[in-house]
Amino acid sequence: MTKQIGNFSIEENEETVSLHYSLSKKDWIDFAVKLTIAILPLSIGSLFLYGAVYKNTILELVVGSGFLIAGCIFFIDAVSMIIRVRRNIVRILKKESKLVHRKTLLTSDTYELQDIKEFIISGKDEQAYIRRKSIRRMYGTIEIKLRNNIIKPILIINPTRVFRTFNDSSDKADLQKEAKDIIKELNRYIKAEYKIKNFKIENF
Repeated sequence: MTKQIGNFSIEENEETVSLHYSLSKKDWIDFAVKLTIAILPLSIGSLFLYGAVYKNTILELVVGSGFLIAGCIFFIDAVSMIIRVRRNIVRILKKESKLVHRKTLLTSDTYELQDIKEFIISGKDEQAYIRRKSIRRMYGTIEIKLRNNIIKPILIINPTRVFRTFNDSSDKADLQKEAKDIIKELNRYIKAEYKIKNFKIENF
């Protein structure tokens, strides 16, 4: 049995409940934008290094290397949006009574279901100001609070709209509803409490 919640899908069988993710149009557009941003410093850095080879100047070598490093960082960030965990992000093993969270393609954390005390729905509203203009990124988060009061993030929920409405209440409500629907399905086997926190505003 499979249930669709936004771009997430929850697949259930006799042994496991698995949470998967499918890339949205917005993910691909964000990838294209970040890739374009990465190409610019890579191109500038290459030109500086090309000039440094013929002019043999340290300044152009340093500046070119700086642009190349910045470009590589942007490129890795862009690629990480596509090459990321999409299958079995969260799995509940029914017989073992465990929750497995895949943090990366190579690493995962495992928790006993009885140790999960609470789900926390929150999010971040990141705002960067460049020449007095605000560039924003908003996303929801799901965390689990263990009985030893340690909090572990298990999921990031990105908006699926290609264009933002700039209605903060509406955008946050959509993310919170999607998070609650996911928790509702997972919580059928965990029976934990859940609470909603305000979005954190971070300025850069």
